[in-house]
Amino acid sequence: MIGKDRRSPFWKVALYYGVLIVLLLVLVGIVQPEWLKYLPVGGLEGLPDSTALTGGEFALGQVMTSTQPRGFFENALNLFSAMIGSLVVAIPLRWVYLAKGLGVKTELNSKSDSYFTFASIGVGLAIGAGYLAIALALAAFFSLTMLIATPVSTSYRTEI
Repeated sequence: MIGKDRRSPFWKVALYYGVLIVLLLVLVGIVQPEWLKYLPVGGLEGLPDSTALTGGEFALGQVMTSTQPRGFFENALNLFSAMIGSLVVAIPLRWVYLAKGLGVKTELNSKSDSYFTFASIGVGLAIGAGYLAIALALAAFFSLTMLIATPVSTSYRTEI
């Protein structure tokens, strides 16, 4: 339940994701630094035009490749930024998982465990595909929904 206590996990997670979203919007929309191409923010600029495929029709088995070859350095920076991005996006998922009193387990004992597993997989797939904004939206929506929909464990509440 969302209380008036500003130290509740809901407000910490909401503030965290709010700051992250604003930073991403400012970085992508206003600043646009040269190194932005290494962040996993998505886009299909390097792919060929889809209408060029067999006269505008999609053919099974036809391969689309990037028109912009990348070297080892660019690939390493993309991988590193994706790993850092997934860590930054997933930190509040861990906070919420622990706030729910689920603890660190190796087996799925409840529905909540599987919910967090699927949310983590979704975030990882979005980041891996280069869509940081989608991963951020998914993680924020899931975290805040879990905090609203179910009560928070009192044993961990003060530690977040």
